[in-house]
Amino acid sequence: MILHNFTLFFLKKIHAQEYMSDDEYANVCYTVESFLINITKTFQVYLLATILGVAKETFFMHLPYMLLRRYAGGWHAKTSLSCSMFSIFVFVGIPLSITGFSQPLSPIINFSMAAISLWIVWRYAPADTEKNPLFDKRERDIRRFKSIVIVLLILAIAFIIKSSLVQSLILIGLFIESIMINPLFYKLMRRSYQNYEKNPA
Repeated sequence: MILHNFTLFFLKKIHAQEYMSDDEYANVCYTVESFLINITKTFQVYLLATILGVAKETFFMHLPYMLLRRYAGGWHAKTSLSCSMFSIFVFVGIPLSITGFSQPLSPIINFSMAAISLWIVWRYAPADTEKNPLFDKRERDIRRFKSIVIVLLILAIAFIIKSSLVQSLILIGLFIESIMINPLFYKLMRRSYQNYEKNPA
């Protein structure tokens, strides 16, 4: 609510509504508010990661996740609080757990995560949401192509890196994002999948 009110205040100060239609203004309002929410959540995650001494590990896991998510899309939590809790649990909890292992993840586990991630992205990317259905087929095709390219590039980098810990964190980040575009995960979360089919342009 605070960020929403700040967004409205900011747009009012720059007289944004005078130059836009109602639909354009609503889209800009949504974009600005989403940006502010993401910045706030990211700050929370990295602040806690820094306090717990796993900021670097969080970054290695978070970066590939975000790079793929930019094009592959995927599930979103229904509330900002739920999203924050999920982000902290995943991007702080997992690195904290991984660094506590006496042994690194086995090459078999790493390879399995890589193979599953690539297959899921190849099969299901991109995934939309109820609020942002991907009506444009051309856009879906472009985002699918970019998602596959991103995965291949990140996998190539991951398997070049000598550090087994960094390699595992990168692959876990990819794996989690791939799970979040899987229709089975949408079904588990009771969310609508392929929303563009339900509201064709």
